[in-house]
Amino acid sequence: MRRLKTEIGYVSVYDFNFEEAMQQLDIYRFPSADMEWLDFVVGNRRGAEMIKTADIHIGPVADDNVYQSIRLFETGFLDAEETVKRLKTGVLQDQWAFHTERSLSFLTFNDVKEVKENNTK
Repeated sequence: MRRLKTEIGYVSVYDFNFEEAMQQLDIYRFPSADMEWLDFVVGNRRGAEMIKTADIHIGPVADDNVYQSIRLFETGFLDAEETVKRLKTGVLQDQWAFHTERSLSFLTFNDVKEVKENNTK
């Protein structure tokens, strides 16, 4: 909403059968924002073929704050070790990336929610 400068947005809500998916899909969880995770995120940003293929990847979210460090790494201002060190100081939430049609089949649409910009600044 901030990027589009709009006051109303929408969030789609899905149910996910994780127990069944764990039995039938290849799910890879990055344990932390480490070197392997950094290579994966940077590779995705560059459109490279995935190093670790899976139906679903789970790992720290690469939000705007994380991308600032990644951009410094990509431009050569930070090396990989310093980048990972900086990322470990932040509180990172997990994100889930569904890469295959098969993984999407475990999602069931539940609802759509309207989100309004909080104008109480």
